[in-house]
Amino acid sequence: MHRSRLTADVTLPREPKQERSRRKQEKLLKAAAELFADPGFEAVTADVIAAHAGFGTGTFYNYFTNKTQAFLMVAGQHEMAVAPTLDRVTDAMAEGVSLHTLVQSIVASVIEDRQSVPWLRRTWLRLALTDDEVQTVQRRLDEEWDAAVAGVIDGIVQSGMAEMPAAGAKALATTIRVMVDAVSDEVVLVGSITADEAAQTVADMLVALLSQP
Repeated sequence: MHRSRLTADVTLPREPKQERSRRKQEKLLKAAAELFADPGFEAVTADVIAAHAGFGTGTFYNYFTNKTQAFLMVAGQHEMAVAPTLDRVTDAMAEGVSLHTLVQSIVASVIEDRQSVPWLRRTWLRLALTDDEVQTVQRRLDEEWDAAVAGVIDGIVQSGMAEMPAAGAKALATTIRVMVDAVSDEVVLVGSITADEAAQTVADMLVALLSQP
């Protein structure tokens, strides 16, 4: 099975090599995804997941050490909903769009991906506060995101679209991550604002932080 950025460091008890084993793991992950969505991660156990897939509990533990590993593998199938990339932003920069439009594209893409699997974002946030494995993955993803955004900021400054803030690109990248997470969660989990309003809010705030030359 393809490993995503979310599961790159996860050590599974068994890596399926034969087609029959891969099908078993896929059935377990399908069952886990259905149950994590409803009734929810906390409400299900390994034996419930195994039974839902048509297997005994022992089969579950042949492929996963615990249900958190199963959750990370499921999350990895929806990687962009948890760990967005900046591919679309890079394309937008190449097209020479304005800074405001560029920031809006970042926020809009994150919201779009998270709206595709809303239960996943909700569960991820809870586990990121309580589960060591998820916390470790989250820290790595945050570092990757901050480094990527800092690179985009450097590119923006070099292009003459804005001036480098006094705090530096890395600090601003962290601020952007926190802002994007906050407004996207308002859209996806709370529903208090629209995606357009969220993108507009972050774009306005960031343009204010980056003084135009």
